[in-house]
Amino acid sequence: MTPLVWNPAWVRPYESFWSAVYKAAFAGNETVKEVASELLSHIEESRISGVLPDEQPARLAARWLQLDEAVVDKMFLGFWSGRLSQRVTVRIGLRWCPTCAKEWFHSALFQDWRRSRCPWHGELLLDCCPKCGACIDPLSAKPWA
Repeated sequence: MTPLVWNPAWVRPYESFWSAVYKAAFAGNETVKEVASELLSHIEESRISGVLPDEQPARLAARWLQLDEAVVDKMFLGFWSGRLSQRVTVRIGLRWCPTCAKEWFHSALFQDWRRSRCPWHGELLLDCCPKCGACIDPLSAKPWA
């Protein structure tokens, strides 16, 4: 993998780890899976590990991304407890707000199944493509294609 193009100012409050990785992948002309694998050293069997990784690898990746601890804590909003398989409020499939997606933003808040609307825009969160009905794979080469 080539050196990543990155600017820590690209991360907005409550942005998800996946969103930051997606921006780094786009800027460096890499795939999301390549960047996530490089930052996390591995991708667990669960696809959601690229969106909400376990605490230790995520904190190491955040140091590489030059993000301070307060920003990192907001990226995960308490999802740290337990391993991925124990996080009962987390949706596995990627969920997003259409307006936020147009602004290159995804929040970890969207992955909580108890939330149905974007806290900023009030729009219903989507979990499949409105055109074809397919779920979005967070680690695909072109998740929004």
